[in-house]
Amino acid sequence: MGWSIPQAPAPQKAVRWSPWVCLFITGAGYLAALAWVVLSTPFGRLPALSSGYYLPVTGYTLTGVGIALTIYLVWWEAQALRFFSLTWWQHNTYRAWRAWALESLVMVKSVMLTAEPGLIPSLAGIQPKLPEDDEGSKAKTLNLDGAVIPGLNRFTQICRTLLEDVAPSLVSLPAHFPITVYLQTTGDEDQRQGRFENLWNEILPGRALELHLLSDVLPFEIWNQTVLSSPHPVLALALHYRQPGEEAAEIATALLLSPAGLLN
Repeated sequence: MGWSIPQAPAPQKAVRWSPWVCLFITGAGYLAALAWVVLSTPFGRLPALSSGYYLPVTGYTLTGVGIALTIYLVWWEAQALRFFSLTWWQHNTYRAWRAWALESLVMVKSVMLTAEPGLIPSLAGIQPKLPEDDEGSKAKTLNLDGAVIPGLNRFTQICRTLLEDVAPSLVSLPAHFPITVYLQTTGDEDQRQGRFENLWNEILPGRALELHLLSDVLPFEIWNQTVLSSPHPVLALALHYRQPGEEAAEIATALLLSPAGLLN
């Protein structure tokens, strides 16, 4: 799982500034002034240069040419400024999105253990539920190596399986960053903490561990405010193991998250 950088359509480039358009506007203005002078005077009687007749005509011509050139240049500058603004906005948005994506956590490894192999596909609607899949015929324990001993031994057995599955991915992360582990299950906290720390030191010797034990209540507040903003790799473990005198089905899951900048 990762973040994809959005791609906005490229803005249309501004029309290049052309000096020929300016020359055309200037020439058209003087030709229009000349035509007006010729058409507004009697036939064969053009005013003399010393009469002052051409002074206002020249002023009007220069004013008209200047206004036309200003309109053209302002139109071109507006297009160029719009293109520059859109391009700069895309550049800043790309950098901001990329920085945010690199600071966010991405999924490195996930493990899901269920007593029924088809439980997750059935719940997701990928695999149809068979009529014979009633509560009485479903398996209740995870298919792991070793005998099923309810209680703390079963907790240790499931945690060992999860840690061994995610250990190769944990080893690939930089060793100088601590691994924050959130463990959600039931039972005595002191005993679970001691067993898990012993397993961690056995499977991942030398890796710094920051263990947080969570209750069986869904920790949305911890997840949203702490886990997602963590600058270090995070390993989330949630499991229900067989307790003495109960028949609830076992389930275990592990999710390893890491900032994208720490991945090779």
